[in-house]
Amino acid sequence: MTYFQNNKWLYLLVYSFKQGNLKLRGFVLSQIGFLVELSITLFIWGLFTNQSKETITYFFIGFIIQRLAWNSFAGNLTQDIVSGKLNNTLILPVKLFPYILIKEIGNKLIGNTLSALTIFLLYPVYRDFLSLPTNTTFWVFFPFLVATAFMMDYCMSLLTSSIAFFDNDYNGFIRVLFPILTIASGIRIPFGYLPEPFRSILSLNPYAWMTYQPMQIYLGKYSFSESIFYVLLGFGWVVALLLLIKFVYKIALKKYEGVGL
Repeated sequence: MTYFQNNKWLYLLVYSFKQGNLKLRGFVLSQIGFLVELSITLFIWGLFTNQSKETITYFFIGFIIQRLAWNSFAGNLTQDIVSGKLNNTLILPVKLFPYILIKEIGNKLIGNTLSALTIFLLYPVYRDFLSLPTNTTFWVFFPFLVATAFMMDYCMSLLTSSIAFFDNDYNGFIRVLFPILTIASGIRIPFGYLPEPFRSILSLNPYAWMTYQPMQIYLGKYSFSESIFYVLLGFGWVVALLLLIKFVYKIALKKYEGVGL
């Protein structure tokens, strides 16, 4: 008990876990909206590809991975930056980035898992159009793929939120960035349907590790050695983004003029 009380990160994780799993009604309503979105996506692409087994599998499993990796703190963080509420976090005896990360893991641990499992409500409709992985490669890399995707979304959320440091009217920028990031993940259009050089460029963008790259491993497009390469490349992207975030926030926090600072 003493260790639990003295370990600030464990305490924060458990506290965020409890806090993030109390909003049942909002969660249920958001899942209904999400299932409608997924159903429309599967229906449209099913018509477009004549119910291609590979394409249906791509979206079905791709949405599961995306939901497991989803972050949602950007909206609150941008509001805190503009309102000056971020000062309450900055004065805490913890570093900002680990603090946000631990809180987000606690908040999303159950919610993301349930959100991913909700997709299986559509399984009876599409079970004849889904392909199971033909080898164990995907399952070997699955934890690393989800962790990389989660960290990728965490990094992109931090970078997106940093706009609020430089422009209080950040909503317009975020409205533009959100659809761009959605397309960059490959969850709306599989890059294989795009002509070169767009296919190659988009397949290597960091946000492709949210959906596209994990699904290439799932569908058996890569050999085991190629899968290792792309997993490591995703990890490399996370490291590069974390360094960029550190640089951007160092500049941003120096000029931060929040209320009460």
